Amino acid sequence: MKYPWRTSYDPWFPDHLKYPEHTMYEAVSETAEKYESETALYYFNSQMTYAELMHEIDKASKALRADGFDPKDVVTICLPNIPQAVILFYAINRMGGICNMLHPLSPAAEIVETMEKTNSPALFIFDAQLKKHGNQLENKQIKRIVPCSVATYMDKLTASLFKLKFGRKIGKMPEGGPYLSYPVFLSKADGQGYPPVYKRPARSPAVYLHSGGTTGEPKTIVLSDYNFNALAVQGPGIIGTEDGPVNMRDHLHIAILPLFHGFGLGIGMHLMLSLGIKLVLVPKFTPEEMAKVIKKHKPTVLAGVPTLFEGMTRAKSLKRADLSHLKHVFCGGDPLTPELRKRVEAFLHEHGANLKIREGYGLTETVTVNAVSPFLKNKEETVGLPLSDIHIKICDLETGEPLPLGEEGEICVTGPTNMLSYLNDPEATKHAMRIHDDGLTWVHTGDLGKMDEEGYVVFLQRLKRIIKVSGVPVFPSQIEKLVEKHENVKEVAAVSMPHPYKMEVVALFVVKEGDKDDATLTAEIEQLITDKLLVYAKPALIKYVDKMPLTLVGKIDILALEKSLKETPPKEDA
Repeated sequence: MKYPWRTSYDPWFPDHLKYPEHTMYEAVSETAEKYESETALYYFNSQMTYAELMHEIDKASKALRADGFDPKDVVTICLPNIPQAVILFYAINRMGGICNMLHPLSPAAEIVETMEKTNSPALFIFDAQLKKHGNQLENKQIKRIVPCSVATYMDKLTASLFKLKFGRKIGKMPEGGPYLSYPVFLSKADGQGYPPVYKRPARSPAVYLHSGGTTGEPKTIVLSDYNFNALAVQGPGIIGTEDGPVNMRDHLHIAILPLFHGFGLGIGMHLMLSLGIKLVLVPKFTPEEMAKVIKKHKPTVLAGVPTLFEGMTRAKSLKRADLSHLKHVFCGGDPLTPELRKRVEAFLHEHGANLKIREGYGLTETVTVNAVSPFLKNKEETVGLPLSDIHIKICDLETGEPLPLGEEGEICVTGPTNMLSYLNDPEATKHAMRIHDDGLTWVHTGDLGKMDEEGYVVFLQRLKRIIKVSGVPVFPSQIEKLVEKHENVKEVAAVSMPHPYKMEVVALFVVKEGDKDDATLTAEIEQLITDKLLVYAKPALIKYVDKMPLTLVGKIDILALEKSLKETPPKEDA
């Protein structure tokens, strides 16, 4: 196989690396020994040193054991970017468990379904969501529910103000049965000895992430310690500069990308903590909150999705801000349009950050990023070059055979971050992961692209049906299967509609059955989606049609429906 990208690498970027055969907990523990008294996390007006972070992780591992945790148990983390999410992730990993990562705004029905699918008996959940869930989580599958508060690791003043402002809205936490508050859960560690660090093969299951698979159908992706640690080892090459080796302690990153997503978990948290890069945890993204954190902490590294950068340009409090502290700005999760890229780079330059956005490409089946734009030779309208030990080729959509440089086909990836499998789905795994004539196992991404003569990857479009609302994957097939169960819906199609801030949102085309009026049916469909799916799946538009346009083979013509919407984009508050 030819590797044209290697000659395009930054001079310090290595072709090959050695990857550790230990756990993620051990990777962070090794870093903590070097920087014991130095800050690892910032959170509102408080901070946590590496020694304090490891103490909390070890304490949580004692509490897990006291609460009946066994190695290989699956524990569900359904939390925003708060210290408990970080602490529990590494504590579960330390104990040999598997972290099942869910969106903190997941509806109760989806949480229960996912926990049944993953055989997960324990749930750490955002306390602000419990009032909405009611008793829907009281399921025989779920033996332990631990509500976690945003306020727990705040400084005393900030916590008091938070409780004063939001305490009544959040409400009183349930008691008894499966419920145990996070402080009471941690108190189980009192008087307990430290359990030994569980030793398991680095290439065994450690994390479950949820995505649309390479076909757009929801899947549970099984990833290992080796996968995440490989990404961390690749990090210094990505963050290096022409001035030579970089002291990672000189860097600070704002962890605003959600930890239930490969990008936020793999890049935004584990890579940073493993390398000793200081981390600022931000539980909720709003442009103004982001602006406040940027001005306060002056990050050197910023990784986000297009919506985040769009929000930066709109934030009033950044209009006069000095952003010269930014050294590396990365965009992934969704394609960055040339128009938005120009606007964001102009904004950065006007505020003292003389740099280009470095785009990347990846998918959850490979943890996250596989390719990233180099520091020195950042080529626009590409998603960069394959990382160390990552191989990318473009294959014919019909035959699967490799195509010459410059030709369009399916992007295929192989390397140390390849997933283990889809959970309990051998057929889907076999479809996505295929052994080629070179003897390597390649992930067929379901994305259309090409590679130029210098090895730069160009992402063209998704072949799979996924809508990225503010960077969060929404699955049209999941919405359609739910809505078509309604007795007054004959046909339904969920499609992408352009949005000026969220990039894209969901629009529904519906062929009605019966004589129910549009307003009533719309309200019922919206409620059905609200009850069962993430808030991002709620349609910005429901349009009733007499019949669906069809392709030549008789399928609903999704492209025709999307084209009909481009002339009438939604308002920004849709």
